Amino acid sequence: MKQKKQNALSVLLEYAGSHRRLTLLGLGLSAVSMVCSMIPYLCIWLAARDLIAVAPDWTQARSVTDYGWIAFAFAVGGILIYFLGLMCTHLAAFRTAANIRKQGMAHVMQAPLGYFDANASGLIRSKLDAAAADTETLLAHNLADIVGTITLFLAMLVLMFVFDWRMGAACLLAAVISILAMCSMMGGKNAALMAEYQAAQDRMTKSGTEYVRGIPVVKIFQQTVYSFKAFQQAIEDYSAKAEHYAEGLMHHIVTFLQNSKSHLRTWPEAERRQSGGTPHL
Repeated sequence: MKQKKQNALSVLLEYAGSHRRLTLLGLGLSAVSMVCSMIPYLCIWLAARDLIAVAPDWTQARSVTDYGWIAFAFAVGGILIYFLGLMCTHLAAFRTAANIRKQGMAHVMQAPLGYFDANASGLIRSKLDAAAADTETLLAHNLADIVGTITLFLAMLVLMFVFDWRMGAACLLAAVISILAMCSMMGGKNAALMAEYQAAQDRMTKSGTEYVRGIPVVKIFQQTVYSFKAFQQAIEDYSAKAEHYAEGLMHHIVTFLQNSKSHLRTWPEAERRQSGGTPHL
């Protein structure tokens, strides 16, 4: 049976050796810190609910101060937990990079002498150091950020549906429509249109640079800008492409903006549901 091919991440974790546990611990702490960062928003919602319930007699909302301290504690705790997670991922990343350098040099030392005639030893070392440094960035920062982002997204979904599943569904639907609108702006015919627009912008920039360098010639021989046909044509071409690009994406960008900011329109409705009447604006 053929041995199953490992992915790049599992190979990097093998280089970490016993320190791979620190990587997993750091990723877990990053996820916990993101959950802690969501608690202050929950406290804000609870404080707003209590204030709306007793309005306009705000003195009756005695738990608002407690919510403030809880939010502060979780905010500080989330920062400390994230710092501990980064310490773990950095320690594991440094050990991984060191092991990559050691094993890489050990492998190079086993190469035949003819290999070094075609490949300079200094170039081999620089490439090995650069590859090891890239793994440090991935293991120390990128993985923790990816795990934290996924955790934050899932926590937001849970919070939206726990508070009010109808408001959560409305916000989620608006987010999906915004993503689809953004994808429609970047794909299909619009992708070719954007490529033409960017190419026209590059041509105008290059022609403008050539024109600026030729200004002394224009002054000496009293020529006009129209003598630089390439620059003039590039400006006209860019103007046409920009106008066509703006007109083609007008409906998509309107859809994106309307749905990306639709959560602002759900706040009065959410407040009305909590207060049992008309919202207090």
